[in-house]
Amino acid sequence: MIALTAPSPAEDDAYLTKICGEPAWMDYFGLWASCYDAYRAHGGNPWSIVGSKFSEAVGTIQQKLYESRKSVARFKKLRGQQVASCPMCGSSVTGALDHFLPKEAFPEFSVMAANLVPACTSCNSSVKGRTYKGESPDEWLIHPYFDTLAESDLWQIRIIQPYQAARFEAVPSSYHPPSIQKRVAFHLKYVLGEQFQRTCTNAWATMPQHMRNVAPTAAPVLVTDVHSELARLVSYHYVTTGRNAWLSAFHRGLLGDSLAQAFVAAKATALTQLAL
Repeated sequence: MIALTAPSPAEDDAYLTKICGEPAWMDYFGLWASCYDAYRAHGGNPWSIVGSKFSEAVGTIQQKLYESRKSVARFKKLRGQQVASCPMCGSSVTGALDHFLPKEAFPEFSVMAANLVPACTSCNSSVKGRTYKGESPDEWLIHPYFDTLAESDLWQIRIIQPYQAARFEAVPSSYHPPSIQKRVAFHLKYVLGEQFQRTCTNAWATMPQHMRNVAPTAAPVLVTDVHSELARLVSYHYVTTGRNAWLSAFHRGLLGDSLAQAFVAAKATALTQLAL
């Protein structure tokens, strides 16, 4: 989850002008441009943007515009944008383009760059699918282009005991007001899938050995050692993958759980340091 600079409105409008220069679309420019203006004015908020004003038949053709043009230079550039982690879910994988508002519900935005986020294939397919809002106005996905929320710590993991077979829950950071926590919770629910759980399971399973390896001697690993290393890891992942990436949230959650740190320390103490 990363806040990104929005694509140029002028470039979006220029591309729309180019499309509407084609005979089949000449009569739609005014209405289509007003939809783009509304999207930008409301920051992509689906609670504020009126659904498509186009006929169902026109909408069906608009949906297909992206599939027929997704290999053009402007979309290749968006897809190949260098980002530290997926702006939608925080995974370390990118390389796809995700329609923030699904083109099935909002076909008029199928080729609007401001509605296309460089994301992972999971966000672009199986996890959130066509979900874009919940049951109340404070339940909608966090927009990488128009929201600045991701510039702060939005979430972390909670480790659910027993530690020998730990489970992991993604929870909003508690210092945000309730309305923001509700929105973050909605976002987490619909962007995190099985791969996130596997990443947490692997990070947890390997943490004791990691602590043994970074310990300077064969002396027992202390809780304070674990705490210090977690603080270092959080800082490291902030720089390398972003403050709301998966491992940032994992280590941040562990940093606030003294019982989990004690478990890691005890387990690390009994291990043998591996050669690096």
